[in-house]
Amino acid sequence: MAQLGALAVGSTFSRINVGRIKHFSVTVPPVDEQHEIAVFCDEEHASTQRLIKRLRSAIDRLQELRTALISAAVTGKIDVRSEVA
Repeated sequence: MAQLGALAVGSTFSRINVGRIKHFSVTVPPVDEQHEIAVFCDEEHASTQRLIKRLRSAIDRLQELRTALISAAVTGKIDVRSEVA
């Protein structure tokens, strides 16, 4: 943040040009640590994708059950009159 503030120009709208960004100091971890980070991110992404798949499946199933419940109520297969408050 300090680098950004030092290189930004403008009084009402701070901005910085690309030429100045080229001179930023950036800390980069060693290659083996970068690899570990990439593997961790890939595993977390895969885990998240599996969770999303399970959630979508559960949502689809709940929608099917909702449709079936509405159909059963409309056709009189279940009596819902006593359930209405």
